[in-house]
Parts: sequence; C-alpha cells; structure tokens
Amino acid sequence: SLEDRCSGLDQDVLSKLAIGMMNCHLVKSGIEAKRCDESQTVQECSAGFREAGLFDVYTSFFLQALQICQYLQRDLFVRETSETVLALFKTAKVSAARLAAIANQTGTLSDGLVRSVEAQQHLETGQATLAKQLSTLREEESERFA
Repeated sequence: SLEDRCSGLDQDVLSKLAIGMMNCHLVKSGIEAKRCDESQTVQECSAGFREAGLFDVYTSFFLQALQICQYLQRDLFVRETSETVLALFKTAKVSAARLAAIANQTGTLSDGLVRSVEAQQHLETGQATLAKQLSTLREEESERFA
C-alpha cells in the first residue's frame, strides 16, 4: 500500500513523484509537460524549471507529495496505536477477571483453612477433656482395686 511505501521514499523518489504530478497538472491545463528520462537525475530533469517558471509549481507538488506521505504515515500510526491500545485493554480485562478468580479462590482457601484450624482446636480441646476423663477413671479404678 502507499502507506507502507511512503516510509521508504527518499528525496529523489519524492522529487520524481512531484515532477510526475506537475506534468499531469500541466497536461490537463493544456501546457506542455517537461519530459524527463528515467536515467536523468532530479537535478538534470529540473534544470530548466526556473527559466520556464515551473520551479515554484514543482516545489508546490513536492511539498504536497511530502504532506500526503506524512498524513498517511500519521494515519497508519494512529490506527496501529488504536489497535494496540484496544488489544491492551482486552488483555487487561482478561487479566483482571483472572485475578478476581484467583482472589476468590484464595478467599475460599483461606476460609477453609480457618475452619480447619478451628476444627483442629476443637479436636485438641476434646482430646484434652478425654485425657482428663481417662486419667480420672484410672485414678478411680486404682482406688477401687487398691
């Protein structure tokens, strides 16, 4: 696409594009175009522009070609940036949902751990009570058979 090609255009290519645009404009206006060979440099091709009063016209088309490329590159940058921001937003939403699920699981595990500790404490209390009762029963039994 032109957007991709604009990033690789150098001054010579932009200059030749401007000469082509100028010639197209001249022909449409009924004025003879300035023909240039592919083998000619921009300097060779534009050598007679000043005398023919075409240098300002050429410069105007050169600047217009440059502006078009800059606009296309900016537009491409804006689109790619928007797509990147949208992708980051979607990723952030997925990450937030996963973190919420992890937090929920952590809360569930924490609740289960608290209940487990409470049950263990209840068992330890029950064991202590049973140990006392067993000790008391042994003492009573010892007294009976003594």
